[in-house]
Amino acid sequence: GYEFNNKLFDVPLNDDKMRRQTKMLIENGVGFRSEHGAIIGYYVDDPVRDSTVLVEMGWYCTDRQGIKLLNRFVQQAVEDGADEVRMATVEANTAAKLILERKGFRQLETSHSLRLG
Repeated sequence: GYEFNNKLFDVPLNDDKMRRQTKMLIENGVGFRSEHGAIIGYYVDDPVRDSTVLVEMGWYCTDRQGIKLLNRFVQQAVEDGADEVRMATVEANTAAKLILERKGFRQLETSHSLRLG
């Protein structure tokens, strides 16, 4: 998480919040890691549809195991009976976008960030 954050964001991670978030994900989420990467997410009930969604919160990998992590993430969603997997990728990461499209994902939304203050 730190390497990813330091490359793309201008606000440092908060160690206490990272520990709490990691604990929550261990207890209630889905996460897999490789030597130099990880994918994490959590289940939500879609607020307006009758479906359960595994929402990815982070997917970062530098050891060429990213596709294996993604495959395991999707497999876990299937095993757990989820109806959908939603992935969020950094808009500038065209490699991740291509990987997702090849796996059958379609782009639904684009996220933008405005730092205040």
